[in-house]
Amino acid sequence: MKLLPDLPHTATLLRLKMGLLLLALLLSTPLYARTYRCVDAQGNVSFQDHACQSPNRRPDRPRPQQATKSQTGRHFMWNGSSPAGSFSLLGSLYFGSPALFPLPEQVMAAYRRSDVLIIEVDLSTLSLTGKLADFIKAATYRDGTTLKEHLSPETWQLLAKTAGRMGLSVSELERQKPWLAGFTLYGLLLKQEGYSGELGIGNYFVRQAELDKKPVIELETLSSQFSAFNAFSEVEQDQFLRKKLLDLTQNEDYFSSIITAWRNGDTQQMNSLLTSSLAALPESKALYQSLIIDRKFNLADKIAKLVKDGKHYFIVVGVNHLVGKESIINLLRERDFSIVQQ
Repeated sequence: MKLLPDLPHTATLLRLKMGLLLLALLLSTPLYARTYRCVDAQGNVSFQDHACQSPNRRPDRPRPQQATKSQTGRHFMWNGSSPAGSFSLLGSLYFGSPALFPLPEQVMAAYRRSDVLIIEVDLSTLSLTGKLADFIKAATYRDGTTLKEHLSPETWQLLAKTAGRMGLSVSELERQKPWLAGFTLYGLLLKQEGYSGELGIGNYFVRQAELDKKPVIELETLSSQFSAFNAFSEVEQDQFLRKKLLDLTQNEDYFSSIITAWRNGDTQQMNSLLTSSLAALPESKALYQSLIIDRKFNLADKIAKLVKDGKHYFIVVGVNHLVGKESIINLLRERDFSIVQQ
């Protein structure tokens, strides 16, 4: 009996998993060459590129942690409250490296005092056979056509050029839909630059909550994520892929720049990085509206409904939802929450 529908060969399946890394989003597949998961005496989890310290061993000289320090005194986190409840809202990166850890103490303290963790979506469940099968069905062509047949010549040429520069043959993408091909190249570049989806901020707190037996609430589901992308028309999927390719080609330090903006709590710089390619592709603004802006309103509504029982919530959503005029922060302020950046 088949458990997975026409399962691609192993290498292609790994590409599929890698592609889901940035599906607003994150996958639990480790991409970093060697990472150690360590738990300290207080039960806090950290990740590092050297072996965990034994409690019976003399402590090593502390390693410098400049990468986690804000240069502005701010963090990509906000505290909010209303008469009915309170929360800490943290912008999530769906990739990271050992240099990001330990996270700032102010962030960890906000997590520790929370009663419930709220996340955008938990992609660690994708490894479950049924959900992986659903993902493959949603993200690949099953009608005999190939990716090239669904793209404009301009986008196909840009895709082939970008993939070739990364050492990837476009034949490995031929069954993927445009939105997944874009995420696949993101995932491949992340790996090549030494980043890991396993070390993303959201993924870290999901595992920490499991250790702490802290309740976890999802704001969205995997199926809703798949449906959102498959609802795109062919023209919109072409535009989406072209935007992703432009993101990767316009800024050689794209990922490190995002980490720097996150570390400094710099919402303006983050917004500029996430929307810079729109200037070169103005026709994709409508797509950005449906994929990002409209979802911000839905997420803000769900958060406002949840945070009204007197509990303190620790909320982790993608950084793209916390920047711009229609950020979740501004939308919650319109719903009578008092919110201050930390």
